[in-house]
Amino acid sequence: MTGLPVRGRRPVVGVRGGRGRGWSPAGRGIGAPAWRSAVGARAGATAATGPRRRAVLSSLVALVVVVGIAAPVGARAHGGALLAAADAGPYRVQVMASRVEGAARPTIDITTYVSDRDDGRPIEDVAVEIAVRVDGRDVRPDVQRIGNGYEGLVPVPDAGNVRAYPVRVAVRGSRGLGDLRIDPPTEPGAPVVPIIVSVVGLLAVGLVVRRRVVGRSAGRRDDAVEVGDA
Repeated sequence: MTGLPVRGRRPVVGVRGGRGRGWSPAGRGIGAPAWRSAVGARAGATAATGPRRRAVLSSLVALVVVVGIAAPVGARAHGGALLAAADAGPYRVQVMASRVEGAARPTIDITTYVSDRDDGRPIEDVAVEIAVRVDGRDVRPDVQRIGNGYEGLVPVPDAGNVRAYPVRVAVRGSRGLGDLRIDPPTEPGAPVVPIIVSVVGLLAVGLVVRRRVVGRSAGRRDDAVEVGDA
C-alpha cells in the first residue's frame, strides 16, 4: 500500500505498523535496524575475510613455486626421471629416463648429459655408449645427439617403471674415459615432488570452495532475517 503523494516531496512507500503505530516508511519501521545490522555484518565479514583469503592463496602459490624450483633442473628440462648424476672419470654424467609414448612396443628413452667435472661446462665432443640390461642381456641402442644430450631408445617388456633396468654409460673423449653403472633401486621411490604439488593444489581448491560455501550460507541467513523482520 502507498500513501498519497505530497507536492514538492517524493511519494512515500509505507507499511502498516502494529497497535496504532500508523504508517511508517518502508525500511524505517519494524525490522529495519535488524536488516541494516545484518547487511553491515555481512559487508564487514566480507571485507575482513578478503585480505586473509588473498594472503592464504599467495602463500600456497609461493609454496608451489618453491617446490618446483627445488626439483632437479635436469628433470624439469628433460621431463623424465633422474637415474643418476655422478662423476665418471674426468666427466660429470647425468642420466635421465622416460617412457616413450605412442611407440609400437614398450620403449624407454635413455638420455645422457656430459659436462666437465671441474667447471660444469657441457662437453659435446665425446662418444657415448649406453647399455641397458633387459631379460638377462645387454641392449645397446643407437645413440643420437639430441640438443646437448645423447639419446638412446631401448625396447623393454614394461616401460611403466623406467628405473627397473640396470644401465651402463660409457663416455669416450679427448679428456679420457668415463664409465657409470646404475643399478635399480631396491624399493621404487615415491615421486615426492608431484605428490607435494598435488596436495598443495587440492588444499587451495578446497579452501576456495569452502569460502564460497560459507559466503552463500551467510547470504541465505541474511535473506531469511530480512524476510522475517519485514
